[in-house]
Amino acid sequence: MKYVIFSDSHGIVSDMESVVFREKPDKILFLGDISSDADDLRNRCLNYSICSVAGNNDFFSREQRDIILCDCGHRIFMTHGHLYKVKLSLDLIARAAAGQGCDIVLFGHTHRPLDEIYNGISFVNPGSVTYSGTYAVMSIDERRVEFEIRSK
Repeated sequence: MKYVIFSDSHGIVSDMESVVFREKPDKILFLGDISSDADDLRNRCLNYSICSVAGNNDFFSREQRDIILCDCGHRIFMTHGHLYKVKLSLDLIARAAAGQGCDIVLFGHTHRPLDEIYNGISFVNPGSVTYSGTYAVMSIDERRVEFEIRSK
């Protein structure tokens, strides 16, 4: 399964749309800011499944703040990150993910890409598709999980 992961588009949907048509993922994950961008992307990319969460600028969004996805034996904690103070440290979000039995955390908010193991959990921040010009690709199957930060 190939996922394309976006965060922090802040009103620029065309960047995400061009990445989707180039990458041809099985599923798209959007980590918030601005949640209406995920709706716009759904309308532009009708053949793609999109899962999204609300970010700190999504004041009136009906999107959930956290979602746990299960795929190929992995539990994936998906959130924007602001509620866990990710600009300061990964401690709070690591505790939340571990408490839910998650081995992968996907988050945004900082606008800076990150791919690292912290407390035995894989943490990936795709950066901002608008500001840093980055997104992430996650490939997952029963034997492996691979992440790559890419530039648009």
